[in-house]
Amino acid sequence: MHNEKLIAKVERALGKGSVHMKGGRYCAIHNGMIISWLLNGNGPETCNYHVQRENDRSDPYTDYFAGHFVDNPTQLLNAVCPPKPKFSEGDMVRFKNNKRQVRHGDAGKIGVVTCIMTYNTPYYTVLVPADGIARLDTAQRDLELVAAA
Repeated sequence: MHNEKLIAKVERALGKGSVHMKGGRYCAIHNGMIISWLLNGNGPETCNYHVQRENDRSDPYTDYFAGHFVDNPTQLLNAVCPPKPKFSEGDMVRFKNNKRQVRHGDAGKIGVVTCIMTYNTPYYTVLVPADGIARLDTAQRDLELVAAA
């Protein structure tokens, strides 16, 4: 992604003036997290997307490196401001008929969302009344809406 586009995307998500230069890296701070990236050589392309906590520092004596790297700018922004959940508590959902849910034995089953956890993407706890068992940490991509609460 071109640097100007990435700066515009970050400022749209985090607010105007949030991007600044620190050393050779472009940085932005949001909710105690620092996101940063580099330019790829002399061109306008970006690379080396990094996320770390504001008060976390690398320690060269113990082989500890603060933060983690992500693959693309969308993952970079999702690490500091996750997207809104697609389903809310009480929604009736169906497990999609994909390879993962067939392997788990849940494909086509209908359940009710009882809890929402957001890491970089939303995960749901789904109660399946036919089994009486709650399926923990089901990814949003494995569910489809049957009826809203």
